[in-house]
Amino acid sequence: MSWRVRLSKGSSQVLTRFPGLMALLGGMLMALGPAPLNLWIVAWVAIVPLWWLAIEGRSPVKSGILWGIAYHGISLFWITGLHPLMWMDPANITYVHSVAIVAVIWGFITLFGAVCVGLWAGAIAWMTKRRINPIIRVLSAAALWGTIEQLRSYSALDWTGIAYTQSPGNLAILHLGQISGNALIAATIVAVNGAIAESWRSDERSGFSRLTTRFTDLLPAIGLFTMAHLIGWGISLAASPSQGNPIRIGTVQGNIGTRTQFSEAGVRQGFKNYSGGYETLVARGAQMVLFPEGSFPMRWADYPNNPMAQKIQALKVPVALGASGLRADRRMTQAMFMVDDRGKIMSQYDKVKVVPLGEALPFEEVLGNFIRRIFPIQDSLVPGQPDQIFKTPFGQAGIGICYESAFPEIFRRQVQQGATFLMTASNLDPYGTVLMAQQEAHDTMRAIESDRPLIRVTNTGYSGLIESTGQTKWRSQPNRYDLHISELYPRTSQTLYVRYGNWITPLLLGLSFVLSLSPIGIITRQK
Repeated sequence: MSWRVRLSKGSSQVLTRFPGLMALLGGMLMALGPAPLNLWIVAWVAIVPLWWLAIEGRSPVKSGILWGIAYHGISLFWITGLHPLMWMDPANITYVHSVAIVAVIWGFITLFGAVCVGLWAGAIAWMTKRRINPIIRVLSAAALWGTIEQLRSYSALDWTGIAYTQSPGNLAILHLGQISGNALIAATIVAVNGAIAESWRSDERSGFSRLTTRFTDLLPAIGLFTMAHLIGWGISLAASPSQGNPIRIGTVQGNIGTRTQFSEAGVRQGFKNYSGGYETLVARGAQMVLFPEGSFPMRWADYPNNPMAQKIQALKVPVALGASGLRADRRMTQAMFMVDDRGKIMSQYDKVKVVPLGEALPFEEVLGNFIRRIFPIQDSLVPGQPDQIFKTPFGQAGIGICYESAFPEIFRRQVQQGATFLMTASNLDPYGTVLMAQQEAHDTMRAIESDRPLIRVTNTGYSGLIESTGQTKWRSQPNRYDLHISELYPRTSQTLYVRYGNWITPLLLGLSFVLSLSPIGIITRQK
C-alpha cells in the first residue's frame, strides 16, 4: 500500500533539533500508563521517540536518562507523601530537613531507574552503528530491557517496571505473565515500540526535515500487538474454575496513621480497633482474620498475654498480624505472625525487601553512621531470608509485606513450594491513593501470574480481594475503618512462570546472539 503517515516539516524539525524534549515527552507519556490513570495503551508507543533518537544517534544515553527521569520521576511522585517528617524527631528535623530528605529519596530512586534506561538506549545506538539487522535489533532490545529489569529486581529499588503500566486495565496482556512473568509483558511492549520506531524513515532528500512511514511498515507492530493480546485472552479463557470449599478470611483496616501509631495513645487505639474488629468478624463467621503490616508496633513474642492474644485465646479463631520480629542476633525485622487459635505463634515471615532509607540503611557497615546523621533511622531493620514458608491452619500461604508486592519472585518461590493462596499486608500511610492504586496493580499481576487468589489488607486503604483471573472482587474505601469477610478458593495449579520463572529473557538473549552471528545479522547498507 502507498498510504503514508508523514510528519510536517515544522514538527519533525522540533523532534530532530530538540532530542531532549522529545525524550522527556516520551517518558511523560509512559507515566500516564500506571494506576490510577490506567491509560495503558500509551505504553505501546511511549518508547518510540527514545528508540528513534537512539537509532539516529541523537545523544542516546542522555536521551535515555531524560526519558527515565520523566517516567520514573512522575510514576514515583507518591514518595513525596513522606513529607512532613518532623513528627519523627521534632528536635532535629525541621521543615527544610524534611523536604531535603524526601527529595533525596525520590531523586535517588528516580535516577537509578533513569540510568538503566540510558544504558539501554546506548546499547540500541551501538547496535545501529554496527549495522545490526533491524529485526535482530528489536529482538535484542526486548531481551536487554528484560535483563536490566531482572537485575534491578535483585536490588530493593524496583517499583516501576513497565509491565505494571498495563495493570489493572489490560487484563488480557497481563495473562502473558503466566508464561514468563513481568519479563514477557515488558518484552512485548518493547518489541511493539521497536517495530513502530523501525518503520519510520528519515526523508534523505529533505535532510531529516520530514519523517514518513507506510501503513505496510506498521503491520509487524500491529500483528505483534494483536497476537500477544489474543494469546493472553486465550489463557484467561482457559482458566480452570475454582473448586472445593472456600476459606472465610476477615480483614481489619485499622485506619491508624503512622504518625500516631507509635505513641502510647496510638497503641491503645490499635488494640481497640483490631481486637474489636476481630471480635465482630468472628461473630460474622470468619475462619481466620488478617491484620495489616505493623498493626502492633512491638515485639509480639515479648507480650504473650497482651489484650489481643487474650481475645484470640477466648474466641479460638487464628489471626495473621503484623508486628516486630527479633532475630537471634537481636536485630529487628518487619514481620507477619500466624497466631493459632490458642494464641501461640504458628509461623513467622520476615520482610525480605526492606525499604532503603525508610526501614533500612543501604551499605550500613560502610555508610551507616554518615547516613544516620542525615536520615531519621535509628534502628535499621534487617531483611528476612528468601526461602521462608508461611503456614496457616488452612494450608500454606504466599505472603508479602507492603513494598514486596513489586517483587514477583518472592511470591513465585512460595507458590512453587506449595502456597495455595496469597496474602499481602501493608502500611500505606502517609501516602495517598496513587500509591494505593499502584500497589493494588502490582498485586493484580501477582495473582494472575501465579494463578492464585490474593487477599490484601492495609492500614488505610485499599484493602480488597483479587481473584486469580485479576478481577477485583471488592475494594475498601481509603482512610476509613473497614471490616470485611472474603471467601478464597485455594488453588494448586502451577503456571509455566511458577515452574520456570523468567525463562524468556535468557531465551531472547541467546536467540539474539545466534542471529547476530548469522548471515542476516549485519546489513550491508543503511536504508
